[in-house]
Amino acid sequence: MGILALYPDGTVLGFKRTPGRLLWMPLRFHNLNSVLLIPSINDRLISKCLMFVEGVPGAILVRRGIDWKFLERCAASGWTMIETGAFHYSRADRKFIRGKYAHAYIFCRDTRGSLAGYDNAVSIAVRVARRITFLDPDGRRRSASRARLASLVLYRQARAWIRDTAISGLLFATFLPLLLMAPFLRARTAWRARFKTLRVLLAKRVHGNQSAPLARALRESGVRAESLSLSGHYFSYEPCDREDNLDRLSDFRRLVRLARHFFRSMVRYDVIIFQNNYESFWVSPILEVWNLPFFAQVFEALVARMLGKRVIFLFRDCSLRKRESQSDRDPHVFCKECTPAYEARFCGSPDVRRRAEFAMRMADSVLVSTPDLLMDARAGATWLPNAIPCSTVSALPRPSNARSPGSPFVILHSSTDPLFKRTSVLQRVVDRLGKRYPIELIVRSSVSHDEMLRLIAGCDIAVDQFSFGSYGNFAIECMAAGKPVIGWIKQEFYPVFVPILSPAIENLENDLERLITSLIEDPELRRSAGERGLKYVHEVHRIEQVSARLRAIIEE
Repeated sequence: MGILALYPDGTVLGFKRTPGRLLWMPLRFHNLNSVLLIPSINDRLISKCLMFVEGVPGAILVRRGIDWKFLERCAASGWTMIETGAFHYSRADRKFIRGKYAHAYIFCRDTRGSLAGYDNAVSIAVRVARRITFLDPDGRRRSASRARLASLVLYRQARAWIRDTAISGLLFATFLPLLLMAPFLRARTAWRARFKTLRVLLAKRVHGNQSAPLARALRESGVRAESLSLSGHYFSYEPCDREDNLDRLSDFRRLVRLARHFFRSMVRYDVIIFQNNYESFWVSPILEVWNLPFFAQVFEALVARMLGKRVIFLFRDCSLRKRESQSDRDPHVFCKECTPAYEARFCGSPDVRRRAEFAMRMADSVLVSTPDLLMDARAGATWLPNAIPCSTVSALPRPSNARSPGSPFVILHSSTDPLFKRTSVLQRVVDRLGKRYPIELIVRSSVSHDEMLRLIAGCDIAVDQFSFGSYGNFAIECMAAGKPVIGWIKQEFYPVFVPILSPAIENLENDLERLITSLIEDPELRRSAGERGLKYVHEVHRIEQVSARLRAIIEE
């Protein structure tokens, strides 16, 4: 239901959406000057928040994308819908609202945290309501007068304007010399491409111990490649050729350092491969706040294009996944169980979606780390398997079928996010099996890479995630060590058969128990599963094969 016109007597000319047609009807507010709701959260949480304001007549400001079945239920309860037509709120949305309200509720995720992210909703509320209250799904409230909130929003907007002006000046100072050098840099890149002497940079954040080993493998194959890391990583991966942790710096020092790295990279290299989603030089990392506006990303892409640079983005995980398409593909994917906090950082963030789509549009090539991401990537995207360095493969110990009597079976599970990887299912299965077999379950997260390799060497069975039908670095390293690996795999994603033991996701808990029981009771099954995994890693993930594939993409 939407609003077209509002008359002084309270009558509204509105419409109700029905399949295949629009039904126009006159409506009437029960109490025009009552309550305005501005839901700045997802559909599931809106229903919870609405429980705390039920029975209060008023209007709901509806952004595009909210479930219409939910809105129809609200309309039946007496609420009036004011549709904005956009996926997220902006200060311009106040033009849709007629009249004043005594109270405005802004639905938020948690009133105990910072509310600075709701400035657009506040900007609407202070224009039309005398009192504003933040309300979260647990019923907690934070109220303030519109004068106080308006002053806070103006203060933050002033700071943002000063920051953006400073960034604009720094960008101009950095980009102008590059534009003056553009004819020379374009000619040099074309010359190097003709004679296959391109200089390649793998930037800007380390993920899964890929940057440094891949750069080294490319150098060994004759490509002049280097790796660069501008953010810290707590897994103690192999150091990059150049490292500079900008996360710890102040905003001003970080900007100056970014400008230096950007200028040097644009002058020195011809191909830049960004290793972590849409994160280019002038884009804030997903897990950090560098306060870099969207126009900085646009300027960077345009300058790279004018200089003739080839830019490649390698997407990973949920920065590319879209909840709607993934859930439509398979109802058992993790998206339906995703926490609001996780969703807000990735697919639920309008900023993340806008930046990811812009990066794909401007990229010369788009790569993905797991093939399930191809459905959400642009046409022509390519799966680049994660690489295992040759030294790591040869150093990992091989499994032994000899076991001392009474020694427990060690099951290893790497879980940086227990909810995301459905660790609780594994825990329940192991608790039941522990009554019949001696089992030791080791769940580890945020340990160093060397420590994880040591744990892999000592385990009997490895259990990966049950989230999206794909596997990650942990499963690859376990297969490289000859360990049997269990995890949910959708074989149709992969060009060759993946020898990971996959339980039926429709009956995950019972089938997982069956697989673990079979591996415990059958040493030959453990040996054969480990051998198949080791062969698969050598065929698909060995760094020589991956770097050769990457070199072909670079030289296209």
